[in-house]
Amino acid sequence: MQTTPVIQQYLEIKASHQEALLFFRMGDFYELFFSDAEIASDALNIILTKRGQHKGKDIPMCGVPFHSAEGYIKTLLDKNMKVAICEQLETPKEAKKRGYKEIVKRDVVRIITPGTKLEESFLVQKENNILMALFFFDKTWASCWIDISTGLFKSTISNESQLLSLIDQISPKETISYTNKKELSILKSYTPIEITWLESKKNFSRDILIDYLSSFFDPERLQKLNTGLLGSISLIVEYLKKNKNLFLDHFDIPEQVELSNIMTIDPSTRKNLEINTSLDGEKNLSLLGVVDKTCSLLGSRLLKRRINAPSTQIDQILKWQKKTAEFYNDFQLTEQVRALISKFPDTERSLSRLIRLGPNPRDLFSLKIGMNLFFELKEMLIHLEENSINPGNFFEDNIKKVLRELELAIKEDPPLTMKEGGFIKESFSDELHEFRLIEKKAYSDLLEMQTKYSQKTGIKSLKLKYNNVLGYFFETPISHKDKLLEEKEFFHRQTTANTVRIKSISLDQLEKTTFSARNNALELEIKILEALHQKVIEISRDIIILSKKIASLDVCSTLGFIAEMHNWCRPLIDNSKDFIIKDGRHSVVEKTIFTKSLNAFVPNDCSLSTDEHLWLITGPNMAGKSTFLRQNAHIIILAQIGSYVPAKQAKIGIASKLFSRIGASDNISKGQSTFMVEMLETSNIIKNADDKSFIILDEIGRGTSTFDGLAIAWAIIEKILRSNKSRTLFATHYHELTEIEKTNSKVKNVSCEIKEWNDEIIYSYKVVEGKSKGSLGIKVAELAGFPGDVIVEAKALLGKLQSKGVNQEDIHLKEEDFEKERLIRVKNKLENIDLDSITPLEALNILQKLKSEN
Repeated sequence: MQTTPVIQQYLEIKASHQEALLFFRMGDFYELFFSDAEIASDALNIILTKRGQHKGKDIPMCGVPFHSAEGYIKTLLDKNMKVAICEQLETPKEAKKRGYKEIVKRDVVRIITPGTKLEESFLVQKENNILMALFFFDKTWASCWIDISTGLFKSTISNESQLLSLIDQISPKETISYTNKKELSILKSYTPIEITWLESKKNFSRDILIDYLSSFFDPERLQKLNTGLLGSISLIVEYLKKNKNLFLDHFDIPEQVELSNIMTIDPSTRKNLEINTSLDGEKNLSLLGVVDKTCSLLGSRLLKRRINAPSTQIDQILKWQKKTAEFYNDFQLTEQVRALISKFPDTERSLSRLIRLGPNPRDLFSLKIGMNLFFELKEMLIHLEENSINPGNFFEDNIKKVLRELELAIKEDPPLTMKEGGFIKESFSDELHEFRLIEKKAYSDLLEMQTKYSQKTGIKSLKLKYNNVLGYFFETPISHKDKLLEEKEFFHRQTTANTVRIKSISLDQLEKTTFSARNNALELEIKILEALHQKVIEISRDIIILSKKIASLDVCSTLGFIAEMHNWCRPLIDNSKDFIIKDGRHSVVEKTIFTKSLNAFVPNDCSLSTDEHLWLITGPNMAGKSTFLRQNAHIIILAQIGSYVPAKQAKIGIASKLFSRIGASDNISKGQSTFMVEMLETSNIIKNADDKSFIILDEIGRGTSTFDGLAIAWAIIEKILRSNKSRTLFATHYHELTEIEKTNSKVKNVSCEIKEWNDEIIYSYKVVEGKSKGSLGIKVAELAGFPGDVIVEAKALLGKLQSKGVNQEDIHLKEEDFEKERLIRVKNKLENIDLDSITPLEALNILQKLKSEN
């Protein structure tokens, strides 16, 4: 069977877009064929049908309605698929003018990938949607990343040890790189990111790259970039161009990021510290969840970027801190500012949609609201030194000029699309006003005609109605059909099961007048909207500046608000190696305790310096060691984003790198045990940490035999003291390590205090000087409900191990060992009984419990 012209057209277009599912527009549907249809049918859970044959086989087909396609496309994007949108470029009537057998022209107008989403329904509103390009050249990695939905555009150079930390910090939705590089093994082994592999160009000469990019950016500025950066930017541009998402007229050359200006946080540290989400994936129980009380989407995205890339530059940190302090010191102003910012629309994404998707009344309306609020905030903050927003007269003149026109033209709460009109105020254009008057008059005449015909025919049920097929018509029950058609003025148009539909010459004339006025009005509204759109595009850079200022204002006012609400202090920041905290707290745990109305959080001090930079922390399980480790790491992050910190006082020397090894986790996909993961992460720490780093380590070496683990932990401590010289908090159950304090003054033993009372453990959650008295592991097991005979055996074994050592003799227990331990257990229970207050029934219950347990 011969392939039909439409299927042949589909195959030709699909041949150029093999990597994407082709949404092929056919009337009111997007249709998919062949393997695309099979993939989409399964992914979207829609019916797979067939349409005709190709090479003697049925052609699989499925489709989705054009008007509701966004939801289906989002599902595919969420599954990391790509969608090529193929539209009809002409109407069927226009096609027929070219020839009777001609089919409608179609072509791909846009390819949507996980990193090039624009539609509001596709995006996570509080997160940037990053496309990242990685380019290896001259033994270094060049990276460029862009969020086409907000205008974010940056690039940097890194070495291999920094690369995974950078990717984790940026958290791209899609990463692109060339395939034929041996160096890409590091990417292929890093499972959290999705890589789009592109075929490599043969020639990456500097001159060719500059020549290619000069069409988009200032050639003089390009000359200042090294070849690697040029390659990564070129890769982004090439990919956007290929996907028909290339709109760089409003972009400057990407901002160059110096990684030394940003705290290095590797992926495992970011995860262990629960910076963005808890280990269970909950944002509310993360550090970001505590501080993200921002009022706008712009501010929320900026805060997430900042908390994932704390600054290491004291000038920048102090500048942010001063901005935060102004709001902290004037809570009434802070609340007023936050109330206004809460009304601020997402101007970044509205502008991006206007640039890339064309005129839209709702996005222009959003910009109008944003501009007005910007000027309100400017007046409110005019007396402040740090947070005043005065971008300059030229900027203000540009914004105010466009704002005036938007206020005069755009209706309040306009429709989402231009399809039906009604988004331009009639008062803006005399011509539009005239068209609307004609339309209203014609419609009034139509209603009068209905009354006239109803009276003339005596049919009270005669109603004026409208649909897209017939236009305006009169409808009445079918029982009146003969009576109506007796009138020569009427002619029949349609009969349904219960009604008859008729028209008249007069009705047709009025309908033409109505439609003509409506169409003329819509064409004029679109023309006005396009002119407004163009004026907005001309000041796009000013709108980007405006958006950045509001985002910064939102973050600083939020941090000031949180500091005042939760009684945080302003830390003293310097370039020393001090980390001195008075009454520090864990912001997330404190929030959880408050939410659940539990006892108040117990604060703790911490004091590290050049002279004493490693604290060795011992104590039983559940005594608060891990909480203490994390809270101090969180305090450093907060301090270096310009925030106040959860403490009574704080002096913090800037940390250039933050490392953490907490918790246990397998990596089954790589065949790595818990212990291997622990060793890999710890190896990374001791290889890369320096004297400006801050390290927290929890129970290193626990995944192997006791002596192996102890030896490893001891060697790590010695390495940190000898070479890394990092400020370190090291929590352990190996009490033998506390001996290091005797021979090295840079080590201090501290412990999580516990007390025993009435055969119970009482946790004070207080970190005190000195080493712990013991791990109390068996006591914790008893509290957990272990059977009595297991506890007895464990205590007897512990006694032998402590007295004779593991390797000195056979430690198998004899019956007399058990009996001795049982008697000690009974004796301790009896000694704790108050004989003067106990009742006979209580005594019987105690005897019964002792009998059952022993």
